Amino acid sequence: MSNLKKLAVLATLGLSLIASACTPFVVPAQERSAGRAIDDFSIQTRLSRNLFHNSEGNYRDIELEVVEARVLMTGRVETPEIRVEAARVAWMTDGVGEVINEIEVSDEGVGLFRPRDRWISSRVRGRLLGDSAVRHVNYHVETIDGTVYLFGIAQSAEELERATGHARTMRGVERVISHVRLKEDRRAMFEQGT
Repeated sequence: MSNLKKLAVLATLGLSLIASACTPFVVPAQERSAGRAIDDFSIQTRLSRNLFHNSEGNYRDIELEVVEARVLMTGRVETPEIRVEAARVAWMTDGVGEVINEIEVSDEGVGLFRPRDRWISSRVRGRLLGDSAVRHVNYHVETIDGTVYLFGIAQSAEELERATGHARTMRGVERVISHVRLKEDRRAMFEQGT
């Protein structure tokens, strides 16, 4: 791998870790506990490291979100084999309880810098923040090619519908995929010991 590619991969990982490092500061307002948020951050860090060591830059365009040991993987890779291998690495990472693989295979335009998608994600986050009926800190938003992925924990079905509606009505959004778990479903999961 060229030095330029190595530098790009390291910069991407560094920015991801810096962005993720902000998570513990909003923990008190989140549905998950501080301990769970720290565990999720550790899982995300281990998974990022495992992907980095497993590939020679094949995973630089993958975004990771971890909530309650559930991993959402989005982004683009060049081959189906890379997509499958990324999921395998995630499942093999200590602490991972579920992997949601939304990685797309595309040989066109693979790259993290997607201004239109970043704009959509920022606008959706802004709408969630501005809606007092939505506990915005419980939602993660990622946009790939006009598809908005919502991930996190909703207080109720009504709140989830509001959050999804905000994403659906945003200009430029082609579809919305929700991997948001309802709070009561989460309680049932922990009561069962999962």
